[in-house]
Amino acid sequence: MSNLKKQVSQDVALKDLTEFLKKHKQKEFRRGLVSDESIKEDYIDVLEAIEDGLLVFDKHLKPVYTLRQALFQDAEDNSLKVTEINFRQRIRPADRNLLMDGLDVSKQIGTYTLKYISFITSLSMTEVKELEKDDFEVLNQICSVF
Repeated sequence: MSNLKKQVSQDVALKDLTEFLKKHKQKEFRRGLVSDESIKEDYIDVLEAIEDGLLVFDKHLKPVYTLRQALFQDAEDNSLKVTEINFRQRIRPADRNLLMDGLDVSKQIGTYTLKYISFITSLSMTEVKELEKDDFEVLNQICSVF
């Protein structure tokens, strides 16, 4: 559970997330495969991040996420490296193929997931591995949309 005071109600968070998902998952919405309940279940960490004011969408529905736990350049002097994540809005099939290059995705899904998150967030693989669990879960869920 988050220690932050909720900035947005769950209803507003669900509305914002639904608009974002409709943009990227049009086919699933047309086919009736997405419901409020499935969104609440599949994107629970994303909803909480929106409620906490950490994940916001601009007028073009582009997400920006503020990490709960910033990444540091140098642990000795605590110089900040990354506090905010901007996402690429789409991944081309050729990019997806390059990310899978040399991987047996059925056996190396973890490595593929790290590479995928790294690509969409423009973080290095090392930075993705350094993310705190809550931040990783939010990024994993939001990246799964693209």
